[in-house]
Amino acid sequence: MFRRAVTTFRTLLAVAAAVAVSATAIGLAVSSSAAAEPEADSSAAGPTPEFTAISLGHQHSCGLRAAQAVVCWGNNNHGQIEVPPGRYTAVSAGDTHTCGLRTDQTINCWGSDGYGQAAAGEGQYSAVAADGNFSCGLRTDQTIECWGNNFVGQSNPPSGRFGAISIGRLHGCGLRTDQTIECWGYNGNGEANPPPGAFAGIDVGRSHTCGVRTDRTVECWGWNSFGRTEAPEGQFIAVTAGNLHSCALRVDHTAQCWGDNHHGQSAAPTGQFASVAAGTDRTCGVRTDQSIECWGHGADAAPVTREGQFEAIAAGPWHSCGVRTDRSIECWGSALDSRTSPPPGRFTSIAAGSGHSCAIRSNLTVVCWGHSAAGAIDAPRETIANSFLEVAGGFAHSCGLRYARNIMCWGDNSHGQADPPEGRYLHLAAGGLHSCAVTTDDTLGCWGQNSHGQTDAPEGDYSAIAAGDRHSCGLRTDNSIVCWGDNSHGQADAPELRFSAVTAGAAHSCGVKANRTVVCWGDNSNGQADAPDGRFTDVSAGMWHTCGLRSDKTVTCWGSLAQVFESPGEQETDPAEEG
Repeated sequence: MFRRAVTTFRTLLAVAAAVAVSATAIGLAVSSSAAAEPEADSSAAGPTPEFTAISLGHQHSCGLRAAQAVVCWGNNNHGQIEVPPGRYTAVSAGDTHTCGLRTDQTINCWGSDGYGQAAAGEGQYSAVAADGNFSCGLRTDQTIECWGNNFVGQSNPPSGRFGAISIGRLHGCGLRTDQTIECWGYNGNGEANPPPGAFAGIDVGRSHTCGVRTDRTVECWGWNSFGRTEAPEGQFIAVTAGNLHSCALRVDHTAQCWGDNHHGQSAAPTGQFASVAAGTDRTCGVRTDQSIECWGHGADAAPVTREGQFEAIAAGPWHSCGVRTDRSIECWGSALDSRTSPPPGRFTSIAAGSGHSCAIRSNLTVVCWGHSAAGAIDAPRETIANSFLEVAGGFAHSCGLRYARNIMCWGDNSHGQADPPEGRYLHLAAGGLHSCAVTTDDTLGCWGQNSHGQTDAPEGDYSAIAAGDRHSCGLRTDNSIVCWGDNSHGQADAPELRFSAVTAGAAHSCGVKANRTVVCWGDNSNGQADAPDGRFTDVSAGMWHTCGLRSDKTVTCWGSLAQVFESPGEQETDPAEEG
């Protein structure tokens, strides 16, 4: 019988999708971007992808890493998240296409091209913006060029010199070098009628537009349903216009939003941000520590079913893996540090950690690959004594259940998470900075960091265990689930039902019910708790997504990282050589 290795990692909130909004000037770039994900030192609190900005599309999102690699995730019905190789300085997510500004100042677009929106013009650019079915670029000579759908003139920008551009679904605006704003395209709601005066920044929403004046006040115009154009008083350094709401970044780097809040998209969290981007019913901000936090509803959570049949699955924060019925391993997601490049061979189980994965070969030995932080991939050498029944991957440590029923861990041990107590065990799980296991007498034992009570396992008899970031869940022998530890998102509030399997992610948990349907609880900011219909035999919760093994042995994933593609951060090639 194949068993799922519960995947865990350190908390990092996600970016999700909505109508593309590309804020310009001052604090927001024309196309949102975000930075490379150097794996955190083992002593750090968690992985720090170091995002600089993000871009929200209709049902997909993209970010630019510090190493100038673009990563996209979400809906991929038109290839809009399949990032071409190369190095980029900016990225902008549109409706069903995406455009990126390369380091050689050329623009590359991918995804849907039914209106020519992905057919970027030749030459050099300093900024790029994508939305709806058209795209625009700001050339290095400060003129604007647009391509794609031109039904209402949205691809006919005015002549002259500009310092910044932003586009919405049917109109665009540019900030001229004299600091005045000029807009073009659809104007049915006054969204293309900017007020006079000097501005320092501009951002275009779906049916309204906002700008930051040179005196640092914000002014919006266009359709005002839900009060989206009623900007608050005060001084700001950047503004972003979404679908039915707007947000701005104050001079103290706190975020304030106004307009529609049906999904919580205007309820900005406290703390400081370096940039903020508003989408359809969601907002995301890059904090001053370069981490990302989002609020509102995740719209890029359409379930994705992978081809072929699988026997086991494991979901990590940036990647997922599965053991196919031919016993080979397939991984998908971020390819950073070769985490999606499993070794060849035949395997019986799989575990996905933060930046690494481990699997048990058919000869019961363990092999790991991916990021080697603190020795997380330094599995014991293949010997008869090192035969394993289960393996689990945490943030920067791994654990294996030996054939002799004792546990061996390797990797980061800064909180004692790799120092298991003696005893005989049936199952194990590795969390962010803690680990847990079921003993042969059906009791639980946990060790490692206990900052939120995640190792304070309640008494009782258990048949399975799952370790999340700062919480844990156990499946009792009476088929009920109990969770403990951090409950800031309700991830420890397990429903009173009968289950056959349990998994714990960063801030959400899931279980397979007795009728083989999946139910999830906790954080659903990216749709990771919106389990699809159908019958499942197992489930694995990642950070922004969840994957389930269906009864027909197909794998379906849901949430914002159901699929994720990342461009290799390789040396830029000559465009002529790329064909």
